[in-house]
Amino acid sequence: MIRIEIAKIFGSHLPSKVIKSFSWELVIKFKSHNRNGPFYSKIEPAKFLIHYSSVYYDCDKNYDASSGEITSPSLSHLKIERIYCVYTIKAPKGRRLTLEVIEGRSIIHSCSSYMQLGMLRGENLLVFQGNPNFGQIVCIDPVLNSQSTNYIFESTMNEVIVNYEFIRDNPVGFRIKFTSDKLSICGDLIDTSVKGKLEISTEYFSSIYCKWDFTNYNGTLVINANIKVNESKIISSYNNIISISNEDESEILKTYTQKMSNMNDKFTVLSPLPTTKLLVKANKYSINFTANFNYFINSCGGVIDGQKTLVEITSPNYPKNFQQNTNCAWLINFPEGENVNIHFNEMDLESSCDNNYVKIHDGPSPESPVLVKYCGNNLPDNLVATSNQIWIEFSSDSPNTNKKGFNLTLESTQLGCGMFYTSTSGKLSTKNYPNLYPNNDDCEWTIAVWPGNRINLQFIDRFSLEQSINCSKDYVQVYDYRNEQWVPIGNRLCGRQIPPVFKSSETKLKVRLRTDNDVQGDGFKAIWNSFCGGVFTERSGKIISPNYPKKYPNNVRCNYTILMPGKLIELTFKSFELEDFKCRYDNLTVYSNSFGVEDEKNNFIGSYCGKNVPNKLTIKNRITLIFVTDVSATFNGFEILYELPTCGGEISAPGIIKSPISASNMGKYPNDANCTWIIRAPPNQVVWLVFTEFQLESNYALSDENCPNDAVFVFDESDINSNNSKGLGEFCGNLNNKLPKIVSRTNTLFVQFISDSSISEKGFVGEVSFSYGEASGCGGTIRLNKSNTASGYILKTPKLPVKSIMDCGWLILAEPSYVVQIQLLNYTEIPKCPVNTTDCRCSSIKFLDGPGRMAFEIYQYCMGKISTPSFTSSGNEAFINFLTYNLDVDVDFEMKITSVISICGPKLLAANSETQILTSPNYPLSYDNNIICSWTIESDNLGSLIMLNFTDLDMADNKDCKSDYLEIQYEQFMELYSIKLCHNDHMFNIISDNYVKLKLHTDLQKTSKGFRLEYKNTYCPPVYDKHYGRVAIYSGRNHNRECTFSIILSQQNLTISAYFLNSIPMYSYDLKVYDGPNILSPLLYNLSNENSELRSAFSTGPSLTMTFKDRRVLFGASLDFSYTSSDQGRGCGGRIFNIEGIITSPMYPSLYRKDAACKWEIAVPRPNPIRITFRVFDLGTKTTCNTNYLELYDHNQVTDQMSLVAKYCGGDVPADHVSTTGSIIIRYITTVHNTGSGWVLSFM
Repeated sequence: MIRIEIAKIFGSHLPSKVIKSFSWELVIKFKSHNRNGPFYSKIEPAKFLIHYSSVYYDCDKNYDASSGEITSPSLSHLKIERIYCVYTIKAPKGRRLTLEVIEGRSIIHSCSSYMQLGMLRGENLLVFQGNPNFGQIVCIDPVLNSQSTNYIFESTMNEVIVNYEFIRDNPVGFRIKFTSDKLSICGDLIDTSVKGKLEISTEYFSSIYCKWDFTNYNGTLVINANIKVNESKIISSYNNIISISNEDESEILKTYTQKMSNMNDKFTVLSPLPTTKLLVKANKYSINFTANFNYFINSCGGVIDGQKTLVEITSPNYPKNFQQNTNCAWLINFPEGENVNIHFNEMDLESSCDNNYVKIHDGPSPESPVLVKYCGNNLPDNLVATSNQIWIEFSSDSPNTNKKGFNLTLESTQLGCGMFYTSTSGKLSTKNYPNLYPNNDDCEWTIAVWPGNRINLQFIDRFSLEQSINCSKDYVQVYDYRNEQWVPIGNRLCGRQIPPVFKSSETKLKVRLRTDNDVQGDGFKAIWNSFCGGVFTERSGKIISPNYPKKYPNNVRCNYTILMPGKLIELTFKSFELEDFKCRYDNLTVYSNSFGVEDEKNNFIGSYCGKNVPNKLTIKNRITLIFVTDVSATFNGFEILYELPTCGGEISAPGIIKSPISASNMGKYPNDANCTWIIRAPPNQVVWLVFTEFQLESNYALSDENCPNDAVFVFDESDINSNNSKGLGEFCGNLNNKLPKIVSRTNTLFVQFISDSSISEKGFVGEVSFSYGEASGCGGTIRLNKSNTASGYILKTPKLPVKSIMDCGWLILAEPSYVVQIQLLNYTEIPKCPVNTTDCRCSSIKFLDGPGRMAFEIYQYCMGKISTPSFTSSGNEAFINFLTYNLDVDVDFEMKITSVISICGPKLLAANSETQILTSPNYPLSYDNNIICSWTIESDNLGSLIMLNFTDLDMADNKDCKSDYLEIQYEQFMELYSIKLCHNDHMFNIISDNYVKLKLHTDLQKTSKGFRLEYKNTYCPPVYDKHYGRVAIYSGRNHNRECTFSIILSQQNLTISAYFLNSIPMYSYDLKVYDGPNILSPLLYNLSNENSELRSAFSTGPSLTMTFKDRRVLFGASLDFSYTSSDQGRGCGGRIFNIEGIITSPMYPSLYRKDAACKWEIAVPRPNPIRITFRVFDLGTKTTCNTNYLELYDHNQVTDQMSLVAKYCGGDVPADHVSTTGSIIIRYITTVHNTGSGWVLSFM
């Protein structure tokens, strides 16, 4: 095979275009050379980074033809997950294109769906018109051909782009025929020697793309634009509607964007250029407007190629008075590498710069930086331009004038010895280069670029300075500006060897030339350009986008690499604002790799865009960030901080340990932290670790793994030696209401803190102290076996060798099927505690239900409290914690510990497809006082739900659940809920993913008959019979399944209201709602397409039926709604008891014109407060406040009393309200004169 060289790259210049192979193979050859010289000792080795991707060979095509056919590529024989094809069609000038889609109508997108939602499906076909090389494209809407019933696309000119995208699944493909039989609607070559007018409007076209070329042979082309905007729907506020440029579109003279648009706009553009391009493009979905362009030639101005050293520019008719309404523009081009001195010889203009001025730009267009804008008659100072091109404009809109105008001289020069540059690229050289430079020169060239950019400096062509030892005579020194001071980069440069490339670390670079009075040389020439990205190796720093906090430029690709081998790197996004279009155009992509980004699929972390600030990231070894922008909209960019978190260490004295804090994370701990503290007490003592603050990420899933996310793990030295992975405990979540307290068994304690890459919290603070432990009788393990089951075990106060504050813990272990029973026989304090003894200030004993100090506390006893009977654990493990706080008080206690058979039954229950029953002990007889029972119900079928259906719940005579209660932990849609139930009003169906945990707790007071519930596995519970409840269905991996269920109530005068909380994701399922007990009942509504609206459902009777079908491919869909029933009329009132939900006014969003008084009681499980938020509130106008209004009451669930909070009516905006009672009442009064759409209320 013969290989053809496509490109040869050297130095630091990146190729301007993407390199494409001609076949399936591309060979890259890399070669570097060793170089010696005084300035090579500290130079980095040669290196490069290339990103490559494969493109299907039959995908991107250009068609230069008047007619033809395009078909999608055949993908059946290729294993391709994604393909993106662009087909460009160019017909003869003066024609416009018509495309007819013969096959593939199902994958066509309208412009509105594309602009608002982006690409949603796996296969897409879109048509644009315009030039994709400059981002000048606009979407074309498909129109149905009534004769062929095929969709057609029509352009306004002769260029069209077809975009085809396919992602996974089975491709549909397409076939398109195109013709160009019709004349173009707009665009042409215009001779401006004759005045003229153009008019274009979006009124008759959904998509416009028009381009005109204005010719100008003598003078200044004047274009006066008048724009009338009828309607603007900003989809991308920075889209150019109008663009005026030079012939090759490399220099922009004027842009008019959608963000600038007002109802009526006018502007004037002056162009001395031989050819000026006018582009108008728009889509009716973004803006509806009419634009008029009046054009003519003024016989002044023009393009001057400054081959002469001096060029004189004057106002028209100078030195006589210039005429009114004069507009002129000049473009002066001097040889490359030269600067321009500007000298004003005379200035006689109007005093106001609003109507009469001369403006000079340092560059080749009116978009170049403005050097000056002058008016009046004061002679300006001389100026020096850094560019070799100057744009000058003169404008006089004054009705009458007797002014002469201006006269100025432009002189090209080679300043040679120093300059301050602020442009993005340029050249510098010694004076007289390539001839001998002068003696005794001391020159400095300073280059400064925009924030977020760096400078690349490269010496080119010839380099010749006097050679000397250590370059002590003539030399060049390059400086970097770091931390607000100039720092030399490498050694001085001299001799004849071309120096290496220099890169700044920040935004400034300086080059200094120093020559003596001896030997001369030819000097040097260097070029520079600004670039973004770089390698960062400092322990902390900041990365910002180019030009930050101003808008970043178009068409940039920045590679930022943070390199910290063996260390964690923490990224914190302080601000973030990129174009938000599904990250298709502008994006910041993060990779994690120790050695680069060769395997992007495995190293990919995330791609970010829009205005949502990304979460903190912590990555080890190396982070690569790739920032890419396109040709259109730009925004303010980003600011990112990075740093290395540190933590852990050895402790041998009392003190404090804390989780590490990230200063850039608002005081929270970093992600991916791994800290270990080794705490050693003196011999024969133990370590006390008492947390005073503790808030880590919670365990959001019901899992056998206690803390799968962020956690603190505590181990005794004996655990390490015996490989006991459980240790003394693992802790996570917010434990500030029950702070952990750990006592070691030996004199050494290991504390490990680990965080993952997601949520961070405030962390923890722990106090470390030392005392006596198990070896001195303070704590240990007590095993209750067959030998001591009957007689029990007697535990007494430990006797320590030295009087000390104590924190002793005993783990009690009974045989399986037994529980631990503890009876306190004696407890005395001598002398009596001097403080309030009921607060247990001097000493206490805690009885805990489970192993360790963090187990559920059954009871805490101390002097002054009422003596209690025995306590019983819920399982075969219990813990006794003895504490003393006062050295002046001696404590003596004695207790009996025995094991008894559990009255609670098995702790682990398996749910299956059959209905099973769980009751409180002795049900339906009264349960015992002072008992704790725990159960866990697990599903035997992964992907099924567990449904609890209460048939009886009677545990207290009030609803506050402070004494006897049943606590339930369950999971819905990956969220963990915990509620307490105790009253008959609390009964509702509970549906949980995976499994449910229940704990029954009774006190020493009254007893009741308890509870009875039914449980089973189900994907689709067929019937709900409670008067209120919550329905949650999640298909999980069971895609394309259908579930039909009914709410059927026995009371015939009731109606049902169903309020939908959410659906995940929207439009991923079919939902049909029927007004009756089955699918033969009347259909209320059908949610089966993207135009359907998920809204509340209101039955006319005591039953409601729904059919739910998941139609997602990758992940399951979910349905979640709460419902209630009422005898007050359809949708009018009811009761809801749940952890969260939504309620709406009757028949919302339809008008409810009826004389009614509706009442809702809304309650959440105690002891939680309830918070309500009105998402929508529209009761019409204030004029109906006496007859149409809503009243909000706090409701005391214990006393059943109501207290008015607020009354709202038309025009009001209700504030959020929190009630500590956990219950509120809504009273809604309406009449037939009601004009508002109603309200929507959420609670939690």
